[in-house]
Amino acid sequence: MAVNEPQIFHPRLPEENEQGPVRFHFDRLSDTLVVVFGNASLRQTVNIPTSDYEYLRVDAETEELVGFMVEDLTGYAVYQNWMYLQYAALAGLDHEEMAALRERVEAAALRDDPDDQRRSLVNTWLHNQHVAQQFR
Repeated sequence: MAVNEPQIFHPRLPEENEQGPVRFHFDRLSDTLVVVFGNASLRQTVNIPTSDYEYLRVDAETEELVGFMVEDLTGYAVYQNWMYLQYAALAGLDHEEMAALRERVEAAALRDDPDDQRRSLVNTWLHNQHVAQQFR
């Protein structure tokens, strides 16, 4: 039986002249956020896990970092890293969805986090996001 050698990737950032717009896409059915750098959506990519829900998207041929993916965005990831709330808004979640999601994240932070300092930071950030949403 032949054993396949593992492929090793050494992701690199795109060259400055290759950088383009950053696009955010949210697939509601799979609850997955995909962030694409430049025109990378046309490339064949490999997803390299960095956690149980985060992946780097790397060009299979050039090993260039072309984006990242977050699985279970609204069901899990935003509770682990509340900065993903900003990405959810950029990916097109509407005002009602964002308000409900912020409310759930805030309730979880207040309920589950015994660290008062972190809870205070989360609450301040959530409040600032809510105020910013009102001016969009």
